[in-house]
Amino acid sequence: MITTQESALRIIDKKGPLNNFADRDHCIQYMTAIGLIFGELTAEHYGDAVAADSRIDVLREKMTCVENLQYSRDYLDPGKRPLLTPCRSSLKTGRKQRLRRCSTHWVIAADAMKRCLS
Repeated sequence: MITTQESALRIIDKKGPLNNFADRDHCIQYMTAIGLIFGELTAEHYGDAVAADSRIDVLREKMTCVENLQYSRDYLDPGKRPLLTPCRSSLKTGRKQRLRRCSTHWVIAADAMKRCLS
């Protein structure tokens, strides 16, 4: 589950085919799947060669995005404007396991993704 603000739901919550670099760059599920698979997100990950990896769409189909009203209020506050988008993952391996929840308040960066995955 990806928890975010309303603006992100409108702009980057995408289902279905992603046909090019721009489609992938505007899909939070794609960005999250890349981070989970490769442990980082770089410009090269938006290209056709990486996008052809079937694991990406398998993960995208399992993701849901939900709005957190406080995140929406904070995002619209000109004094704050944080980019809050925490993720919670459940892995199915015969039993449900929870990974720790992590939040990045100001930017989504490679170092923040690594902290969340470690």
